[in-house]
Amino acid sequence: MRGLPSMRDSLTNPVHVYEGDDALITCVVKNIGDNSVMWKKEHKERLSARVLTAGTTRVTSDKRFAVLHDSVPANERADVQSGGDVWVLVIKIVKSSDSGIYVCEVNSNPVVRSFHKLSVLSKALQPPENGSDYNFYEDQKPSFSSKNHNYTECCQNRNVSLNCLGFCNIQSILEGSTGQDPEHCENDFPSIVKCMADGRNHVPCCVQERVPDICQDVCRGEYTAITNNIKTHFSCSAYTEQTLACIVEGIELLPSAPDVIEVEALTENTLKVSWSNPLSNLETVTMYNVNVTSLRTFDNRLIDPDDEDATKIKTHPKRSIKF
Repeated sequence: MRGLPSMRDSLTNPVHVYEGDDALITCVVKNIGDNSVMWKKEHKERLSARVLTAGTTRVTSDKRFAVLHDSVPANERADVQSGGDVWVLVIKIVKSSDSGIYVCEVNSNPVVRSFHKLSVLSKALQPPENGSDYNFYEDQKPSFSSKNHNYTECCQNRNVSLNCLGFCNIQSILEGSTGQDPEHCENDFPSIVKCMADGRNHVPCCVQERVPDICQDVCRGEYTAITNNIKTHFSCSAYTEQTLACIVEGIELLPSAPDVIEVEALTENTLKVSWSNPLSNLETVTMYNVNVTSLRTFDNRLIDPDDEDATKIKTHPKRSIKF
């Protein structure tokens, strides 16, 4: 039995595009089943949303809007699910009035939505500040003695295929000496990219380097396969060097992920979340963000009855928050 469709909300990672350029807003939908995807734009004053596309069909009269999505031809096997996970809203030659919140909506029951913020910038301006992230990169960019970031041990721990370990070293990727065709390592890329990002958010740097939203998954340590039809319209290969440079830079500058994260249910409405300080670059931490997702049901198969407190590491100072 197929579960409900699921998405990644990207409001925390807004898309910044300069006026006159093309905007690409990416929606990744898992388990879409027989449902359809619609793109809408919110209209705050009218408390409504304007439908832009339904499936791959443009609904709005504005011909600048289109959808990139890969679908399986009707003459192929019936048991092959039509379409990939990626639905890209394309806005040609963006204008300042295109700024706002765009909604990717699946007409499932219940309806599932993700929200995406687009900011159209004047070409006379630099990318906007997002807290201290952008200034952080500008002020602290060092001259790196090495462009290398080797995460082979992490890849081995995640059971990456032996033939694909060449992708677990950024210098090998940049030099083209991985020893393997990327297509042969497609199944290993989710683990490889997760190890590469090392639990750090490299998106601010990628935004500053004008890496498009459709190519920013790697910047956040995620991997989404882009299907063939989308590849014929758009390729992320032109942004590989910028993306990898941001990751190398982030490993040097950004704190690693908090360690030993634990969640304790205190009451039906209260959780206690505790964690240990990051092991790398702790001095750069100014605040912690705790994101909470409400689930309709839990899968009991994912709960390990043998996971006792004895397995918890308690050697690092803990921080905790109740909410």
